Amino acid sequence: MESAQGDLESASAIANPQLSGSLGHSFNYDPTQCPGCSALQESIGLSDQGAIFDLLVNKRGLRKDAARAALEAAKLGRADAQRTLEFQLKQQFLLAALATEQARFARDLQESAAKTRELMERRFNAGAHLRADLAKTQVAELEAMQQLDQAQTQLAAAKAGVAFLLGAQEPATQLELDIGALQYRPAPRSAPSTRSTRRRSRAGPISKSSTIK
Repeated sequence: MESAQGDLESASAIANPQLSGSLGHSFNYDPTQCPGCSALQESIGLSDQGAIFDLLVNKRGLRKDAARAALEAAKLGRADAQRTLEFQLKQQFLLAALATEQARFARDLQESAAKTRELMERRFNAGAHLRADLAKTQVAELEAMQQLDQAQTQLAAAKAGVAFLLGAQEPATQLELDIGALQYRPAPRSAPSTRSTRRRSRAGPISKSSTIK
């Protein structure tokens, strides 16, 4: 877009006039044989660099129109690229928010499995359960730990994607996501309108014999 802006400024400029001159000497010519003649050759020239012609046929205006259209196209291209990046950022943020909730759920599941295993160990030591029941709780805790590791890995990858799109300089692990805006909040209930009750009071009560279809 900056390049297109520079092209527009260049198209708006008017060519500077050009002044040229030359000086030469003819060594094989004897000026004494011709009174008033000289062996020196002098020339001078002045050119408008086509500026007057451009103004007459409006070539400068056409160049400005073309450069202005190119600038508008560059602006639209930049806006389209910005919309695309914003959409990718929003999509990646949603993935990171989902990964955050999955990691939180996996952490709660792992803590619950650890408490269940501790309780089962105490009851096993007291002779209330068999060793097979204790082994089941231990296996469940290990599976919960594995799910937690997978969820944390997915969360780290999602944060890395968000940090890349934001151009963050700090490590992605230090990126804190505020997902509070994505939580569901019920809409506030509006107060009941009294317009219908007012109309009913003005019209009078409905008789019992009347039927409503």
